[in-house]
Amino acid sequence: DRRQRQMCIRDRNRITKKVILFERRFPLTIIYDSTHMKKLCKDFLKCGTLGWCLEILVSGAEALRRQDKTLTCHTSLWMFPIYGCACLIGPLYRILKHLPKTVRGLIYMTGIFSVEYATGRFLDKKGQCPWSYQKSPWNISHVIRLDFAPAWFLIGLLFEKAVAADDSRT
Repeated sequence: DRRQRQMCIRDRNRITKKVILFERRFPLTIIYDSTHMKKLCKDFLKCGTLGWCLEILVSGAEALRRQDKTLTCHTSLWMFPIYGCACLIGPLYRILKHLPKTVRGLIYMTGIFSVEYATGRFLDKKGQCPWSYQKSPWNISHVIRLDFAPAWFLIGLLFEKAVAADDSRT
């Protein structure tokens, strides 16, 4: 098939798998090696931690808005791997960096909604979903809120900045 062609290149004792999509207009290279896997793992930890911190700040701000003088913040252990999935923005950014920031933000927002929906439905079926948006008129299946779109747009770009910052140095 001309649209998807694979070839392996041996370069300096590492194998690079190159997948060429839409040959002339959109070359896409995916590299599988230990250096990239280490970066992905590091970015997973970075995104999980950043997501937890953001959630704590937002829940603390919500407590302030409710005039809760204890300013109690909350999150869930389930949220770390969910936010950690944002590490995939790094490889995605390498493909999309030629696009305007607005388009990238919309793509990230869609990805965040997708992960939130899939993980929310999965955890909800097990009775372990730490969030429920059933009171919001903008909810879908109680696990995502469409009115969060601007926040997810900006947070997607924040995650991009966090995981793509290392790319400029390498």
